[in-house]
Amino acid sequence: MTHRDFTGEFDRWAEDPARPPRTPRACCGLLTNPSFCATYVGPFYGIRAPRILFVGKDHGDADSSAPTPRDRREGILRYYRPGGSIGTRPWNPHYRGTVALAARVLNLTCATSCLRRCANADPETCTLYQFAQANAVKCVEASKTSRRFQGHHVIARCLPLLFDEIHMLEPHVLVLQSSEKGFVWHFRNEVEKCGRLSPVERSEAVVKCDWNRGGASLIWFNRHPAYLPIERYLEQWVDPHVDLVRRTISTMTA
Repeated sequence: MTHRDFTGEFDRWAEDPARPPRTPRACCGLLTNPSFCATYVGPFYGIRAPRILFVGKDHGDADSSAPTPRDRREGILRYYRPGGSIGTRPWNPHYRGTVALAARVLNLTCATSCLRRCANADPETCTLYQFAQANAVKCVEASKTSRRFQGHHVIARCLPLLFDEIHMLEPHVLVLQSSEKGFVWHFRNEVEKCGRLSPVERSEAVVKCDWNRGGASLIWFNRHPAYLPIERYLEQWVDPHVDLVRRTISTMTA
């Protein structure tokens, strides 16, 4: 079976300097000295269903800058799977929770074997290779050292680019990694410009969005994984919703 090359398509789209009407850095024009971080798209994103796209606030400090999706992907894989060996670096709190959630939804062994660090599974069964992770705000000031979100004044300008990326990646599941009220308000406002929301089995955490451009996604309003110890995060924010997400996706893609 031939799989669509979402990763290659996204790379070419994101790196096209002539792409109208927005360029990757257009949303960062309000910053004095922006440090840009491209979206991470795993090499095998789209090979397995469902396709999962995580959305965080921003990339924290400027050390995480990456001009292109290729740079971002190579940096993430090199950091957590150095030389293709068993990862010597533990996940940071963000990627620990991100990998754990994706592994549960995709029903991969990483859900137990890679809870602390990458166990170097075959790439086609490694969760890190399967998902995409974007940020609503693509740039931070190059001088930023705090992990605290400081992008409230630029988020409305940044979000249209994120939704262009959503259109390109066609996720089945869109996981919002923050419950901060202002952030969620901006995100919901942009969603309602681009699609129509409908409830899923009376769940407050999971809703369906039928996009104006065609297709549909589940939107999972989640917490940032670093907010709680991993065990509590999974118990309170992930495990109660996994079966609902899988079941709903199966009906959407049947």
